[in-house]
Amino acid sequence: MMEIIHPIDDFLYSLFPGVEKGNLEELVKAVRAFYTQTEAEVSVTVSDYYIAVKLSEVPEEKADFRKVVELCDTHKFSEAKPILQRLMDAQPSHSDYYRVMGQILFEEGNYDEAIDNLIDALRWDPKNKWALLMMGNVFWRGKKNLSVAMQYYDQVLKIDPEDFLSMNNIGGSLVEQGMLEEAKPYLLKSIEINDKYANSHYALGYINNQEGKLKEAFEHILKALRNNPTQDRLKKESVSLAIDIAKKLATESGGMKLFREYFHRLEFEGGREIQLVEDSSISTNAKIEFAETYRRNEHILRYKPEQLAVEHLVLHELVHLDLVIQARKEGVNQLFTSTQNHNFRFRQRITPSLKKLKRVGMDEDSIIKFSDSLFNGLNSQVFNAPVDLFIEEFIYTKFPEMRPRQFLSLWSLLHIGIEAVTKSGTNDLMPPSAVSASRIYNLTGALQYKNLFGIDLTEEFNANQHEMKTARAFYNEFLEYKEDKEPGEEYELIQNWADDLNIGENFDLVDENKYNEKLTNPEKLFESIEQDPLGLDDDLPLKEKEAAKFRKAADELGFNSAVAMYMVGAIRYLEKLSPDKIKEISLEIAMQGAHGYDPKKEGYKLNSVPEKEFSGYQILAWYFVSWKIAHPAMVSQLGLPYKKEYEMARKMVDTGEL
Repeated sequence: MMEIIHPIDDFLYSLFPGVEKGNLEELVKAVRAFYTQTEAEVSVTVSDYYIAVKLSEVPEEKADFRKVVELCDTHKFSEAKPILQRLMDAQPSHSDYYRVMGQILFEEGNYDEAIDNLIDALRWDPKNKWALLMMGNVFWRGKKNLSVAMQYYDQVLKIDPEDFLSMNNIGGSLVEQGMLEEAKPYLLKSIEINDKYANSHYALGYINNQEGKLKEAFEHILKALRNNPTQDRLKKESVSLAIDIAKKLATESGGMKLFREYFHRLEFEGGREIQLVEDSSISTNAKIEFAETYRRNEHILRYKPEQLAVEHLVLHELVHLDLVIQARKEGVNQLFTSTQNHNFRFRQRITPSLKKLKRVGMDEDSIIKFSDSLFNGLNSQVFNAPVDLFIEEFIYTKFPEMRPRQFLSLWSLLHIGIEAVTKSGTNDLMPPSAVSASRIYNLTGALQYKNLFGIDLTEEFNANQHEMKTARAFYNEFLEYKEDKEPGEEYELIQNWADDLNIGENFDLVDENKYNEKLTNPEKLFESIEQDPLGLDDDLPLKEKEAAKFRKAADELGFNSAVAMYMVGAIRYLEKLSPDKIKEISLEIAMQGAHGYDPKKEGYKLNSVPEKEFSGYQILAWYFVSWKIAHPAMVSQLGLPYKKEYEMARKMVDTGEL
C-alpha cells in the first residue's frame, strides 16, 4: 500500500488547474477522480490541512526503466518514448515515469505536453524534487515565465532546504534576467551547501566580473574549472571567462610588488644583489644570469616589460634562484654541463634524420645548425621541465595573487609546446625520439596545469599511449618528491627522466663545489687540461676526429692573416705582464672555452682583461699566444692549427714590422 499526502495549499490547486482556488469540495472530487482512474484500490481521506490518498502498489519494471534512462542519457529519445509509454500505461502510479517523459518532451521543445506529464508526476509524488526542478526549468527556459518557475523552485526548497541544485537553478534564472544582486544569495547558499558545484561558481564569477570584483571573479571561475571534468559548454565558457578576467588582472600595475619581500629575502639569503633589467632584446621573455656563471658580483634578471603577465616569469626565475641558494646551503648544488662531445654523440644518434634533411636539399651548414638547435632545445627541456614543476607549484601555493598571471603565462607556454610537437611538415623531418621526448616533457607541464587550474590540454599534444603513460609516471614521481622535497633533489628528476627517455648522454650534472675547486686550483686545472685539452672527455678517437676536423677547416682556409694580426696584439699585450698574470689569463680562456669558441661570434669577454671585448678569431689567437708563453710544452695539445700564424706574428713583433 502506498500513501500520498497532499497539503491543502496553493501548490495543490496548481496541480489541478481546472479547480478554482479555495473550492475544497471540487478539489477533493478532482483528486478522487484522478486516482480512481487506475486499477488500484483507492481510498481518499480529507482533513482540515491535507488530503491523504492510499492505493495498492503495482510492481515496478526496473529493468525496462533502466533501459529508458540509458537511452535518454545518449539522447535517443525516439527509442525511449515507446518503452516509457508502455510502462506508464501498465504502472500509472509511478511518478518518475511521468517525470522522465516530461524531460524528454522538454528536450524536444514540446513544453505544454511536458508540463502535463510533470504535473502527473507531482500528483503521484508531490515531493519528487526532480519533477519540481524540471517544471521550474520548463516554465523559465521554455515558457520564459520566471514567476511561475520560482514557485516550483521554492517548492523544492521547502521540501529540502539543503538542495544546492535548486538554489543554483534559482540563482541562474535570476542571472539570466539580469537580476544579479537578487541571484547572489541563492548562488552563495548553493556553494555553501556544495562548494564543488561548478555551475554556481561560474555564475558567481560572472556576477563578480560584471561588478568589477576581478579577484573574486577569477577564484570562482578557477573553482568552476577544477570541479568540472567534462568538456561541455560550461567548461568552454569558463575557460573563455577565465582568460578574459586574467588579462584584466594582468594589465593592472603593481605586479612586481607581489613578490617584493621574497625578492629581498633572496638577496639576503644568497648574499648577492639582484638587479632587474628591462631588456626587449633577449630571446626569451625573462632570464636570470647567475653571478657565478658570469663572474659578476650580482645576479641580473632580464625581462621584456611589454610581455603580458611577465611578472610571473620574473618570479619564476627568482624561484629558480631560490632552489639554487637552498641547494648551495647544503652543499648539493649541481651544474648542468654539455660539451661538444655530447653534441657530437647526439648528432651521431640522429644520423638517419640528418640524412633525410640532406635528401630534401638542405645544405651541410644548415643541417649542422638544425642539429645544434635541436640539441640545445632538447637540453633546455631536459633541465627545465622537472625544475619548472617545483617552481610553478611553489608560485601557486605561496603567491595566490600571482595566479591570474601564472594562468595566462603557462597557457601561452603550453600552446607554444603544442604547436612545436604537432606542427605538420617540420616534425616529419625531425628525429622521432626527440619529438617524443619533447612531447613527454610538455605533457608533464600540461598535467600540472590541469591539476592547478582545471584545464586539460593533454589531448591537444596528440600523444600516443606510451607517451601519455610515461608523462603521467613522471608527474606522479614529481608529486611524490614535492611532498617532502630536500634541497637539490630536483637534479635527481632531471637525470632520472633523461635516462628513462634515453637522452641522459646529452649532458652531465657535476657537483658545483668540485667544479669551482678545479677553477681555483691550478694544479687540478692543469691536470684536467693535460688529460683533455679539447674538452672532449676521455673519448680519444672522437677527440682526434674533432681535432682533425678543426685542422682541416683551417687548412682549407689557408694562412689566416686575421689570426696572425690578432696574435701580434696579444703578444705585445701579454709580454708586458707578469708570468702569474699571463697564467691567469690563459686559464680563464681555457675554462671559458671548455664548450668551444665560435670563430664567427662576437662579444667574448675576460674578467682578467676587462677593458677588451674579443671576436671569435681574436679569442682563439689570444688562447694560442697565452699558452705559448705560459705553458709552451702544452700548446700542441690545444688542437689550435695556428703554428704558422704564430711564427709570422712572432717575427713581426721581433723585427718591429708593425
